[in-house]
Amino acid sequence: MTAFHPPTTVYGVDFSGARRAGDSTYLAEATADGDVLRVESVAAAPSRLGTDAARESVLPALRSFVAEAGPRAAFGLDFSFGLPAFLLDAAHVADWDAFVRWFPDGFADPSAFADWAGSVAADRDGDRTYYRRETDRRVGATSPYHFFVKAQTFYGVRDVLKPLVTDGSVRVLPMHAPDPATPWVLEAYPAATLERLGGHRERYKTADAAGRRRRAANLDALESAGATAPGTVTVAPDVRTAAVDDADGDALDAVVAAVAAWHHTRDAGRLSPDGTAWRREGHIFAGPSRTE
Repeated sequence: MTAFHPPTTVYGVDFSGARRAGDSTYLAEATADGDVLRVESVAAAPSRLGTDAARESVLPALRSFVAEAGPRAAFGLDFSFGLPAFLLDAAHVADWDAFVRWFPDGFADPSAFADWAGSVAADRDGDRTYYRRETDRRVGATSPYHFFVKAQTFYGVRDVLKPLVTDGSVRVLPMHAPDPATPWVLEAYPAATLERLGGHRERYKTADAAGRRRRAANLDALESAGATAPGTVTVAPDVRTAAVDDADGDALDAVVAAVAAWHHTRDAGRLSPDGTAWRREGHIFAGPSRTE
């Protein structure tokens, strides 16, 4: 059996598919040392990657950053990595790797993608219901083609995951076996992680005093999660300030995505979800629970 080597550098990415994606895409960076994670920086993508805020600039730069992260690096990315199984059936896609290589053939933009998914759903039951993956249902996440997140799914899969997987630059867990020589990528969902660690899942993305208090409380929950998920998380003072000051919650979500990725990459046993749906649909690593 190949020895398991946990990452020593962990990144969290709060992702945006907006036209000015850089305004809402944040990257957090942390150092992992056994049972200790030190979150050392968080910044908006243009600042961290040296680009302007346009989607056409940020996403290629993010993709290159992930590919070039080097050995023993892990990323938690906050967008849907897959689709419900019935959509994969309609596309004649057998497994997750085939899905990534197929997507988004035939879709000009996020709306075309969502229209196709809604049409397949309507043919299935006569209603344009937003169906969710099994992993979405478990953590209370939105359907990957819901109008709230369709752009994140579309541009995240098309412009980040697909090129990285196609050229073998990364290992996407748990669908791929981890290789310490290659960066690891995991799907994160900060809202569920915060809930599992005793923080506020909702209403922390506001500019008022209550929103600031909730963001501060969420950071406290990350740092005091040892009883729930043994280990220590420390957040640098400037990271805390940035995460509390950012009323949109993007900086905080990037930090949470890094913490979630760290929780699940500390040993091989944390990378084994229950069931088999993840082999086609992908899997959200939401927090300290091994089985999600």
